[in-house]
Amino acid sequence: MECLKDIFIANTDIHKNAYLNWRFDTEDSNEEKFYNLGDAYLEVASYLINESLKNNYGSKLDGWIFPILFDIYQGIELYLKAYKHLLNPTERIKNGGHDIWSISESIYNQINSLKQTEFKEIVEEYEIVREFIKMMYDNTSRDTTFVRYPLNKNLEDFFYIGGKEKINGLGETYTDNITIDIEKLNNWINVIHPILEKHIMFFYSNTTPKTK
Repeated sequence: MECLKDIFIANTDIHKNAYLNWRFDTEDSNEEKFYNLGDAYLEVASYLINESLKNNYGSKLDGWIFPILFDIYQGIELYLKAYKHLLNPTERIKNGGHDIWSISESIYNQINSLKQTEFKEIVEEYEIVREFIKMMYDNTSRDTTFVRYPLNKNLEDFFYIGGKEKINGLGETYTDNITIDIEKLNNWINVIHPILEKHIMFFYSNTTPKTK
């Protein structure tokens, strides 16, 4: 078809191009590369949330929630890995390992052990990020694969498929929906994204020199 052309040939209108290298430079530190990509994932999550709140025609949120949550998890993971390398510059950033609760706990234990006064506010704000991660883990699954696939590695349904059994006041069992309030999710992202950005700048100013 005439319209199906090579997407890697630039459009004459620069506003219709995505420049993959513009946010990433060979001179950027590893931490910058991680949080720049993390920032992009969280920006997309916020955009999708706000667009769906304006118009949820056809109940599209029932499907959109999965890519939204994927972007949130991935964005947070990239920020946390940037933190970890800023706090431990001699350690190599590892792409493997997606348990953001374990990563967040490791970082929390490290910054909470630092006695500098300037870290006190950072620790308090960081606890908000950890509270969000714990809420997600407590109500979903530590296996964040559920936002990418409908079945786990054993080809079993994830927790949300089929709803959740509950017992009413009469002692009768019924199936209830598993629901996420998108307005509340939006409020969380509007709080934790600026915290993550602020902490990157703080760690840059208060930790050892960055590495390539």
